[in-house]
Amino acid sequence: MGKVAKGFIGLLVALLVLAAAGAAAAVWYIRPQQELTLAHEPIDLAAKGLEMVQAGKAELFLSGEDINNLARARLAEQPQVTPEFRVEGARLTLQGQRLTADIAGRYRDLLDAGVQAEYRLEWRDPDLIATPISAKLRGISLPSGTLEPIVIPVGSQLPSMVGIRSVEFRDGGAAVALQLRL
Repeated sequence: MGKVAKGFIGLLVALLVLAAAGAAAAVWYIRPQQELTLAHEPIDLAAKGLEMVQAGKAELFLSGEDINNLARARLAEQPQVTPEFRVEGARLTLQGQRLTADIAGRYRDLLDAGVQAEYRLEWRDPDLIATPISAKLRGISLPSGTLEPIVIPVGSQLPSMVGIRSVEFRDGGAAVALQLRL
């Protein structure tokens, strides 16, 4: 074998080693930075709603932690948020109508990924809807449409005689104005 052939094979091996190292570094870089789960505390909205009605109060307050637990419960029921992405853990923080989420998931059942997302929270009878505003993978913006809206069931969990008149986001949570259905 000539010197040119040996040099070419050596260059090819070096390029393959560099490509493998680059791929390994990319996989390491996008993985979640923290351990997140979908574990959540169950929220009994029916009991809370009934307590408010019995106490003569027309408002139910859901704290940011309540909304976090409701959203995580929903994600635990339906973790496949897009055909390519499955959520395996999340931590959500509510600031006004803005919901910030640290999400751990798997892309195409191949790669673990840590995504930071921002959602706009709005009331659409009978649920809260978290509509994605932006998504980033370690500071790199992802295309719009990467994440789907998250439906956080609220009204469907209340007793049938209790309805929701309106929802106002304040004080780190959501004030749900209730009404009796007669």
